[in-house]
Amino acid sequence: MFEKALNYVLSYPKTERQVRQWLSGKGATLEEADEVVEKLKDYGYINDEGYAKLFVEQQRSKQGRGAILTKMYQKGLSREIIEANTAEIDEAIQKDLAKQVAQKWMQGREDSRETRRKLFGHLMRKGFEIDLVRSVVNGGDFEDWD
Repeated sequence: MFEKALNYVLSYPKTERQVRQWLSGKGATLEEADEVVEKLKDYGYINDEGYAKLFVEQQRSKQGRGAILTKMYQKGLSREIIEANTAEIDEAIQKDLAKQVAQKWMQGREDSRETRRKLFGHLMRKGFEIDLVRSVVNGGDFEDWD
């Protein structure tokens, strides 16, 4: 079972929870899963802190902070690890990203009250924080953002 789990984590980094779920799906008992996970952690193949850093680094230029937080919780990372790794997400980068997403979404659409309402929802679903979304939607002159 250890060799199969090793191949699983070598394909792409995984959290402890992801490995436990995978092992459970493969029919491993709780004791077997504990043993395999501990062995993988000892060898450095499972490292939730390292995973969180890598995940935030990859995602912060793609989506809002809220979406990143949600995905990290879904992957089974602890609150402490999540807070430690998302605290450094730069607000300026998030604002630029929100503007880029808004600009792309607005292409080909008429700038109206209804369109901005829909844009607001779109940015919220992308995980941007509400104050940032309000700023982008209410302050955006979409023709000048090229």
